[in-house]
Amino acid sequence: MSKPLKIGITGNIGSGKSILSTIFRTIGIPVYDCDTEAKRLMQKDVRTRSKMMETFGEECYTPAGELDRRHLASIIFNDTSALQKINSIVHPRVREDFEEWSKKQSSAIVAVESAILFECGLHDSVDIAVVVYADRETCIARACRRNNATRHEVEQRLNEQIAAESLITRSDYAICNNPNTPLLPQITTMLGKIAHK
Repeated sequence: MSKPLKIGITGNIGSGKSILSTIFRTIGIPVYDCDTEAKRLMQKDVRTRSKMMETFGEECYTPAGELDRRHLASIIFNDTSALQKINSIVHPRVREDFEEWSKKQSSAIVAVESAILFECGLHDSVDIAVVVYADRETCIARACRRNNATRHEVEQRLNEQIAAESLITRSDYAICNNPNTPLLPQITTMLGKIAHK
């Protein structure tokens, strides 16, 4: 069986990455969600768990075997390099898991959704990078509503992320998800171009 074409979906908080993922799934393109799978790997993957315990001690899991997020958050708060250490454990494992998952799919196209597609090196594992973007105010309003977060919290997150303009420059396709811009014609055009490559 030939390898599927891999599409990477990225974008800032509130841009609407998950809407594109939902549309892809609806039309039969399987999507690997990095956030969900990273949590699963930290919770259930033996290799990831043992590396986490090696690095942060057994206390990062509860006696019941659950990942202790509050304990991890306190470690990150007190040690600026801790998040980097977690990422160096989890990101390579997510990339590997995505590759394994891709091989099991029967679709000609598969996709992966990641807010940090470029930062974690996952763009090297895909054939095409697609950024979903919206204007800053729209992103803030959506993220505040969805995450029940304050404007300040969302702005902080946005400021930590790669600017949308830079993501657009680095991606192969850009999908505008502003309130009055129809999404489906853009997606249809993009998939048409990909099909003829």
